[in-house]
Amino acid sequence: MASASPAALAGLCDWSKPAETEQTLTEYTGSHDLKASSPLEHAEFLTQIAHAQCLQQKFADALESLSKAKEIVDDCEKLTEDSLTDSELDADHPVLASARRVRIRILLEKGRVMHAKGDVDASIAPFRTVLQLSRIGSDPETHSCYFVDALHMLALVETDPDDKFGLLERSVAEAKKSKSRETRLLLASLYTSQAWFLHDEAQNYEGALECFETALMHSKEFFGGQSNKDRAIVQKAQWGIARCKRSLGLNEDALVILEKLSDDADYVCEEKAILFQALGQSDKAKEFAAKAIALLEAGKDADENRLAVLKAI
Repeated sequence: MASASPAALAGLCDWSKPAETEQTLTEYTGSHDLKASSPLEHAEFLTQIAHAQCLQQKFADALESLSKAKEIVDDCEKLTEDSLTDSELDADHPVLASARRVRIRILLEKGRVMHAKGDVDASIAPFRTVLQLSRIGSDPETHSCYFVDALHMLALVETDPDDKFGLLERSVAEAKKSKSRETRLLLASLYTSQAWFLHDEAQNYEGALECFETALMHSKEFFGGQSNKDRAIVQKAQWGIARCKRSLGLNEDALVILEKLSDDADYVCEEKAILFQALGQSDKAKEFAAKAIALLEAGKDADENRLAVLKAI
């Protein structure tokens, strides 16, 4: 009943391509007959299938996947607990510990689904329960990545600015002190969230730039490989710096950064169009606006506000 390691499962996931990831995970569970051979592993795969479905806004499918995963975990826990004596019951028992990890991941994804579908209030309880479950066991480091993930999500759903920033600071502090690589992997996204808070809500562009630069440092540290996924993560961090430099009025500096990035990304072409327009280079601005529009319209659910800005260039 042992479940897959989170790192091995993560290697099959590319969240920039949720439909392909959903298919990959579904095919893996079928080809390896996880439902029969390794129920907890099957349940853990279902949590990430749900994440892929959520990213595609297939919320009903995601909740169904999570419901199936919960049934498996409930059954595994009951079978294991029934087979043990009271003296043998232990939070660190291998099967119970694995089941708890999968339950934590179920709750994380349920909270994300509820948040994504607009039911923010319903997302809070799952994230808070993750904070509690993540601290069970003799070694709190075991589930520290989920503890930090839940703190981060609570920060994202928090509406009070002071409380939001407090949760972001706490999530960064928890990740920085962790010895777990899986937990420290979150630092890039945590600093990015801090950066956007400072940029959008506090209009503290200097502070935001510092956080964006720290996010880039951690992106390069943990995602400095040559895979398309790694390059995309680092590029998005570089783009964040360029976007912040525009807010600081450093348009030419921002353009220097963007010139090194791939024009295959809509957000890169979009930012170039805006910068060239600000610098009075209308032909270049129109060229990149057209590229950005084409890339956005080729995707699913293009943002109408972004398109309107680009079409006005």
